[in-house]
Amino acid sequence: MSLLQTRSRLSIDDEHHVDATSPDVIPRLGPHFLDYTLYVGDRLGLDAALPNVVADHNWTAKLQLSMTHRLWPDSSRQSLPFNPKGRMIYIGSRLDDQLWLALAPLSFFNVHDPNHALERSPVLGAPSTTLILKHQLMLILFISFVLETMHHEDIACHPRYPEPLTWAAVKASTEVLYIYLSFHFLHTI
Repeated sequence: MSLLQTRSRLSIDDEHHVDATSPDVIPRLGPHFLDYTLYVGDRLGLDAALPNVVADHNWTAKLQLSMTHRLWPDSSRQSLPFNPKGRMIYIGSRLDDQLWLALAPLSFFNVHDPNHALERSPVLGAPSTTLILKHQLMLILFISFVLETMHHEDIACHPRYPEPLTWAAVKASTEVLYIYLSFHFLHTI
């Protein structure tokens, strides 16, 4: 922590430099903000949001699943390697960082797919960047089920997927929407 209190000189060895003229590199320049960092995982899952260590007792995340209606910021749309329309859901925060979950197209994960390029990425017919209500509710119930399975105290989910799938049914099924969850990262699975 003491290193973060002062400026440090960063030296990058030649072996770690990336050749920007290589056909395997697509440089993307855009607006830069000191208060903005975007992590995009290279595979399915939540790796981009989790620490890259076996145990870190200081790592904390706060889930706030009642804020799923928040819109992905317009200034961040060009930062994603796919179109965010209908694919983003706000799930909470970590320190001062917002945690968003994206349902990326499968072509994003396969570099050999002809639709892997941003301009050919599939676009959903959604009115905004948020997931449609049905998918929001499904994701909330899935997270609630995972927390219940992990035996997180005060979290239950019954029935797991109520019919009809509405906000009222989800609120009656689980209390995860009423509480502000705080997690400490103890180990990876």
